[in-house]
This record gives sequence, C-alpha cells and structure tokens, in this order.
Amino acid sequence: MKTKKYTKILLLITAFGILTSCARKTDWDLYALEGKVKTYMESYYEPEMKFGEWVKGKPEKFRNYSVDFNTDGIYTGMDFLDDNNELRERLIAKSENGKLQEELRYGKDGEYIGETKFNYMSDSKLEFTSYDKNGEIIAQGTSFLENDKVIRRDYKVIDDGKVSFEFRMQFEYNEKGDIKSMREETEDGEVKKYAHKYLEFDDQNNWIKRLDYVDDISETPDKIIIRSYEYYK
Repeated sequence: MKTKKYTKILLLITAFGILTSCARKTDWDLYALEGKVKTYMESYYEPEMKFGEWVKGKPEKFRNYSVDFNTDGIYTGMDFLDDNNELRERLIAKSENGKLQEELRYGKDGEYIGETKFNYMSDSKLEFTSYDKNGEIIAQGTSFLENDKVIRRDYKVIDDGKVSFEFRMQFEYNEKGDIKSMREETEDGEVKKYAHKYLEFDDQNNWIKRLDYVDDISETPDKIIIRSYEYYK
C-alpha cells in the first residue's frame, strides 16, 4: 500500500537528489545548469490550453520549492514552500571534498525532523539511509550511476523497522543533461512512465517552462512547471 510517507519521499527524490554523483563535478554541471546559479525556484501548476498553447492554471498544493548553491557550484540545501511561498520545510546539505554526506531536515519553525546520510560504495554505486527525528530508519535506497548520472534508484520505505513498500525509478537524459523521462516500477509490478518536455529557456540557456506527462505517449500534460533563477554576479 502506498503510504503518505512513500508519497512524501517520492516528492523529495524527484525534486533533488537524483543527480547526486560519486565522481562529483560541480552541482551546476550535475543539474545541467548554465552560469553561476545561486538559487532556482520551481512552481507547479495544473495545465490549461489557451490560444493554442499550454499555460499555467491552478497552482498545485505544496509543490513549490527552491534549491541553493554556493559560489563553487555545490548544492547547499533547499526550501519547500507552501502556496504563499512561505517556508514549510528546509533541507541543509553537508558536503566534504565536494561530496554530499548528509541532508538535515527542519520544520518551518526550525525544529529538527530528520536527516539522510549517503554512503559512497564506488564510482557507480551510492547508498542512502533516511532517519526521522528519533533516529528511526524511514527509508533506504541505492543509486546506480553511469557517466556521472543516476540511471536507476531502488528504494525501500520503512515502517516500525520493517520494509512496507519498495519501488524502483529509472532515468533517461537529453543531450543537455536534463531528465527526459522516468520509469517507476513498484514491488507489485505496477509501472508508471513520466516524460518531460522543455519549452522555454532564459538567456543563460536554463529551462524556465516544462510540461510533465504521466504517460510518455500522452498528448495531455499532467502538470506545468515554471522555474526562475537568481545568479551570482
């Protein structure tokens, strides 16, 4: 059964850590970002067709977030925002020698609520374990990498010390390095395919408008995502 915990973990992993690499470059490279990006924000909307093109409609609840980088291009954390773009959860990333070691999670009032730790097994394999505020394991996973990109991740959702759900995600990338498609397979054999279509770019060649499709052959997008960027001068 898909629990609320599974849904939240899925949101988190599709939002950020999928590009974490063992043979780490800057995260600007790994996230296929051009220029010296300080922060980017993503906002999710229901798509509406107007005047022959897909435009943003009603905002999706709890789907806004921003991702931060330092001046060396290393990912430092992210904020999850509510519908008013006010903080509801914060991740603070800790890295050593350019490698992500852990992410600390905090609530909107600054209270500690958990963390994720990363274990680099090799240049092509990375494991992670997520804990709640009491130190109990709530998720575990393994990433498999090729050419500095995650091509597959296996996940286990943990409840009361037992595996309650397992799923796998596989990723394909376009020539620029942005995610082109994802395939999710659950333990009971259910398969979902997701496809991304990038429509607009800013003057740094970073995408600012994307359509997401639940079925990779569907003609109707499931959502529209808008990005905005702040750059270091």
